[in-house]
Amino acid sequence: MSPPRILVIGQDPDTLDFSAIPGGMTAEKIRAGIDIGKRLMAEAGFTADHVLTDSGAAAAAIVSAALQAHDYGVVIVGAGIRLQAPQSGLLETVLNTIIARRPHAKVGFNQTPQDSVDAVKRLLA
Repeated sequence: MSPPRILVIGQDPDTLDFSAIPGGMTAEKIRAGIDIGKRLMAEAGFTADHVLTDSGAAAAAIVSAALQAHDYGVVIVGAGIRLQAPQSGLLETVLNTIIARRPHAKVGFNQTPQDSVDAVKRLLA
């Protein structure tokens, strides 16, 4: 049996408040990490799609459209959405959209784009 299709949802790095993120993070560093994460996912044999959302009202529509594109069995929600206290509303929007569109999908969380594959493996173990 082939592994389920994966959707990785992240926040567009251009919409992040880097003053709230420690470690000298930049949009360029995040984009590089996403590229590495995509490569690692493919190397692990997973078919994964990635969507970047904004932090505003369009988030539900962006995530909903992405979820409708395929029958995703696993959805990974990125740390940029989850770990910033002011983003609670965005996290709620993303999670409720996943529940509404893909109620049977397993939902996981990464710490960096590069460890998304580890989150998928945890969920499928």
